Amino acid sequence: MVTLKQLEALYWIGRLGSFEAAARHLQTSQSTITRRIQDFEQVTGAALFDRTTRVPTLSRQGQEACLQAAGILESTDQLVAGLSSPEMIARRVSIGVTELSSFSWAPDFMRKVHATFPRLELDLRVGSAFKLRQMLVENELDLVVVPSALYPPGFTVEKVGTLTTSFCAARGEFPPDTPLNSELLTGTPLIAQENTLFDQVVASAPRENSPDLGGVIVADGLLAMIALVTSNYGISVLPDFILDTAPFSNAVSRISPNLKPDPLAYVVVHSENTRSPAVLALIKMIQETCRFDQFFAGIKPGEPQGHGS
Repeated sequence: MVTLKQLEALYWIGRLGSFEAAARHLQTSQSTITRRIQDFEQVTGAALFDRTTRVPTLSRQGQEACLQAAGILESTDQLVAGLSSPEMIARRVSIGVTELSSFSWAPDFMRKVHATFPRLELDLRVGSAFKLRQMLVENELDLVVVPSALYPPGFTVEKVGTLTTSFCAARGEFPPDTPLNSELLTGTPLIAQENTLFDQVVASAPRENSPDLGGVIVADGLLAMIALVTSNYGISVLPDFILDTAPFSNAVSRISPNLKPDPLAYVVVHSENTRSPAVLALIKMIQETCRFDQFFAGIKPGEPQGHGS
């Protein structure tokens, strides 16, 4: 008799590409995964893998079985979700967010997830939008929340939030109404964060307003970029909620009211085949909590966080 454990092993091998990766995802040993597949093949009489190559790959029968296994597992998830309360749903879901999200809405989101699904294991990865895209395409993540970007066919993209930004400089360095085409800005560097969409924000500015700037200084993180701006190394583009939050608001001020970057849409991206009730519920919670209006939105000082919250 074929078991759900065997179907689960086959599905994750097919999705992640190896026995080792499937074992790691399912938090078990590679020998256990191998045994489940061997039992599956013995019960069905089907050769699910081509073992003539150095690394076993799914045979044609294995590929067809993998697709059917996905449908069965999804139906099982839906059945369990329909019969169980949220407190009983147990699963591991991997989500990727950018650094900016980890400073704003993500802590509130995690608190609500732990309160609603106490048995769900949430694996949160923080990285650049480009790195998260790669991880999602390689099936290392279930979904990502990133600035609006292009994804290959097979993914669903849904808007979840909007980020507004402003050009800024160290407080007192320029008059607040200084336009970017002012002679005062000639030779002033732009401070950018490595591996972000900053260049796209700057490129969206009208060409006639672009000053003769003094090159680009690249920071390896958001906090480093803020530190460079406050230390008067140059000007930059920062989120409005950071510019309105102490202590940053005491050290950095907006400039160039004539050139306001367009709002940046944030989206949740996931496989178009996503049917897991747990993942779909998390997407809905992201839509409800993803906002860029304050640090650690929804969190009160001294409030406990994590699984115990």
